[in-house]
Amino acid sequence: MYVTPEQSEKIHEDLLKNINQDYSEKFEFLKKLLTDDDWSFIIKSHSLIESLVTELIVNKIDENKLKAVIERIPLHGEIVSKISISKTYELIPSDQIKFLKNISEIRNNIVHKFENLNFTFETYLSNLDKNQKKNWKNSLIWKGMNDQIKNRIEQEVFQSPKIAIWLSISSFVNYSLLQINTLKGNKRIDLEAMETTKRILKDIK
Repeated sequence: MYVTPEQSEKIHEDLLKNINQDYSEKFEFLKKLLTDDDWSFIIKSHSLIESLVTELIVNKIDENKLKAVIERIPLHGEIVSKISISKTYELIPSDQIKFLKNISEIRNNIVHKFENLNFTFETYLSNLDKNQKKNWKNSLIWKGMNDQIKNRIEQEVFQSPKIAIWLSISSFVNYSLLQINTLKGNKRIDLEAMETTKRILKDIK
């Protein structure tokens, strides 16, 4: 199948435009997160992450009709979860998955009990042992992450944990939006290539 240079350039331009637009919308949401208390920060962050993982899966399997079903699958769970589906399709690197699991576990621990409305990162981290703190820190930093962001996370991880987590979430948002739009772009390339091939074959006949 064949795509013309003009088609390829247009698809590339649209891809960049969509990524910029999507990120601008998400960044407004991300900025507001920093003004929330820690409980709200986790709940809202989890919701954002889950919506992005859903979009990754839906665009990978190319079956929008299943979106409502996938939305109801938990992000992280013992048997079936969005994370396990993402691992099957290799949509998210393993080091990022470790971070997503941690956020999901925190969210699940604080969302069902009234007394956890006073959740703070400082208290959460103070209850971790030395090895758990090391694992927590490592989960915030991934391969391919910008060096400046890595250094900032290392500085803030125990001093200002919300900032460190926010930086990791922002990095995941960047990664997932790029992957989602790339999947959409590939689908568009396939469709346009099919149409172009049909026209070429028709002209030959």
